[in-house]
Amino acid sequence: GLENKKITPNTNFYCPGYYVLGNTPFKCHSKTGHGTINLNTGITLSCNVYFYHTAQLVGLEALDDLAGQFGIGRTTGIDLLDERRGNLPSEKIIKTARREGWYLSETIQEGIGQGKLTASPLQMVNMVATIANGGTLYRPFLVKQIEDGSGKIIRQMNPTVMDKVNVTEE
Repeated sequence: GLENKKITPNTNFYCPGYYVLGNTPFKCHSKTGHGTINLNTGITLSCNVYFYHTAQLVGLEALDDLAGQFGIGRTTGIDLLDERRGNLPSEKIIKTARREGWYLSETIQEGIGQGKLTASPLQMVNMVATIANGGTLYRPFLVKQIEDGSGKIIRQMNPTVMDKVNVTEE
């Protein structure tokens, strides 16, 4: 939302404990709601309603683009067998697969990391590490180096840049 200038840190949304889209309520974990809150409070309280609003403003394409830059929906390249890539649904793929449109309800659910979006714990850790690394997404590895019995390094694992996230530092 910030990156796409759809919200600012001071953007307020009202959380009564649910968000209604059409005739369907989408719940927040707080049954009584959080009241009127800004982004910082939305993050602090993990308010679903705040992020339902934000996801609706941002839209699926922008959500998917940024999540993809952080490595969601693709393998991390870690040195393990059978790594799964997770699922970063796109409107085009969904339309083709089920021969009907993408629903706005699916976009708002993706805004809180639910619905058809799936990610491994490693992808989530790598996403946080990418933020800590100033936007550089590295290929994770389990072993830093391999040594022989005398301590001589046989193989050194060096960080490999997988991607650079295209967002402003702010």
